[in-house]
Amino acid sequence: MSQDAITQGCMEEEGAFKVPLYWGITPALGPDGEDHNGGLGLGVYATTMYEMQMFESADATGPDLTDGKTITWTATPNPSFPITNFIDNNNSTRFSTLGTTDSPFIILVATGPVEVHSLTLLPFGGYHAKYYDLISSVDGVSFTRVTKFATASAGTLQTFTNL
Repeated sequence: MSQDAITQGCMEEEGAFKVPLYWGITPALGPDGEDHNGGLGLGVYATTMYEMQMFESADATGPDLTDGKTITWTATPNPSFPITNFIDNNNSTRFSTLGTTDSPFIILVATGPVEVHSLTLLPFGGYHAKYYDLISSVDGVSFTRVTKFATASAGTLQTFTNL
């Protein structure tokens, strides 16, 4: 899946909003359209993270929507740091890919329609993107960009609200 596979705007079916079954994040260019990842491409710096949580509430409270869900990654995985570590509620485990210049997607498969209005991320080291897009899909094939957000320094739990 490429960055071009993401469309901008809300998902509608005959004028009615359809609640997504798939949510994810993908490394993104900055608001200025530039790559802020050291010139190494979107995939290289977006390959290592400690933890992610997603919430229906706008203030990152309530049940974590990632608990017990299936998560996938579209880049080459590192068997020593599996993608499941990204949603295991353990801030000392991490996931990582083997490094790629692809534009990787992290996709969470919801067990039913949900809306994500806030999330938390705990980046690892210097190997994460500066900007990410929160994406969603009703079919797991076509994804819509919900919003763009910027991460701060690594090793700091970051909360993104009112998405």
